[in-house]
Amino acid sequence: MKPRQTLTYSTLRRWHACHRQYYWRVVRELSPGTSKAMNLGSVVHSALEAIESRQAWCPVIDEAFAQRAFDADQRRNHQIATAMVGEYERRYPRFQVVCLEREFEVPIRNPDSGWPSRSFVFCGKVDGVILSDRALWLLEHKTASNVDDTAYYERLWHDWQIALYVYALRASGINVDAVLYSVLGKPRIEQHPGETEFEFDVRRSTLKDPKRAKRKVPETDEEFGARLGEWYARPESLRRVEIPMRAEHIARAVAALWDSAKQILLAARIGYAQNLTACGGTYGQECPYAPICASGDSPMVVATYEHAPAHRELAPKGAAQ
Repeated sequence: MKPRQTLTYSTLRRWHACHRQYYWRVVRELSPGTSKAMNLGSVVHSALEAIESRQAWCPVIDEAFAQRAFDADQRRNHQIATAMVGEYERRYPRFQVVCLEREFEVPIRNPDSGWPSRSFVFCGKVDGVILSDRALWLLEHKTASNVDDTAYYERLWHDWQIALYVYALRASGINVDAVLYSVLGKPRIEQHPGETEFEFDVRRSTLKDPKRAKRKVPETDEEFGARLGEWYARPESLRRVEIPMRAEHIARAVAALWDSAKQILLAARIGYAQNLTACGGTYGQECPYAPICASGDSPMVVATYEHAPAHRELAPKGAAQ
């Protein structure tokens, strides 16, 4: 019997963004690399796992950004992660943990007949399950830039990923009742670089008393860290949101999962369509696979991508990312 293929939430999200993007990443296993934002989020998740495991979290961040002395992006992410996780530890008490980073593999079932798919299984990893008020909660950590946006929290009620994770946990025998989101804000503040001699001369020429002007010096790491600490000390920088998971949420999620699996099977036979509206990407960034599509699958362009397993989020800890 042919082994079942793996579907994860990440691959499903990619499928719904663009079928060709799914093809390049999941079928062909081509990776453009990991973005800085994703790297920061994964490091924060690992540090929060250390906190809930009663382990030291600073070494997790230090090791992840080991080149921070030479890399400005790593230095900034190291400072943000340290301030973010430090405030989380200070503000919130520890949970009674049932499990952390729990992986699952469950059937994808036909919502009408209940029969499992012979082609796919649904796999993933949850941040954690906790016991609170004699009930089991799915614990989910999210880093977000829009923690002040009320609409962001309203969208959590329709989070397909979490509905699928609750379904998977219940199918695995862990009967969670609701979801506790820990939403950690990502600040938009930057470390002040200071002025070059030219910039200082230009600014000084516009002042009424140029002789009294002083050149702006670069902000030190300590000063920037202090500003980050002030930002995270605000109540709204970190939030916890409780979302009950109703039966209709689960039913809709399972039905959508089944429909997606059928569409992917069909695409494997007739071809993977390109979503032209997705080529421009999000937040002003081009789709990472646009160069391959534009080149017509040119071997020279394909060679610029890494070959990596399709489901890296399920890779053992310590494996190459």
